[in-house]
Amino acid sequence: ENNTFRANDKITRAEVCTIIARISDDFKETKDYKQANNKFNDLNNKNVWYSNYVGYASDKKLVEGYGDGTFKPNKDITRGEFVKIVCLAYDLKAKNTNTKEQFKDVSKKWYEEYVNISISRGLINGYKDGTFKGNNPITRAEACAIINRALGVDISSIGEFEASTKKKVKYLYTDVRESDWFYKDVVCSSVTFD
Repeated sequence: ENNTFRANDKITRAEVCTIIARISDDFKETKDYKQANNKFNDLNNKNVWYSNYVGYASDKKLVEGYGDGTFKPNKDITRGEFVKIVCLAYDLKAKNTNTKEQFKDVSKKWYEEYVNISISRGLINGYKDGTFKGNNPITRAEACAIINRALGVDISSIGEFEASTKKKVKYLYTDVRESDWFYKDVVCSSVTFD
């Protein structure tokens, strides 16, 4: 909308399923994954834009529903939910078992294992107060940065690409500026080149 990225907006559960499916090697746009949605009583028999993506993520056991049988596709995804999905989607294991950088609010939480994996692989940063805030919604910029790190995207390569090819990156979003901490992550995820 209006050529904006809205980096600080929250991202929904359906949007995350869409991103993960679209960048997965084994997702096929032509395959119907919607049957997997039948276990969610708020998704079965619905043909909405995210049906195939949620079906894919469900089929791959990357996402689960809630105790009441719903998926809640339009609900903001939490930081804890997001790191779990990323770890499962890319089959990430801890690089080491000694995660001394533990956040003070993660111990004994359901997402502790995935946070520890994410720490060991350099995927996440906490807050200045030493917390992770796993139940807080994750922003679009944070999600973008974590996925880039999980995929091993070298975000420093923008300038090198421009220098070596003498092509200029065409920045797609009017609300993403070079001074933003997420600038390179967003650009590497969504640029075209002139």
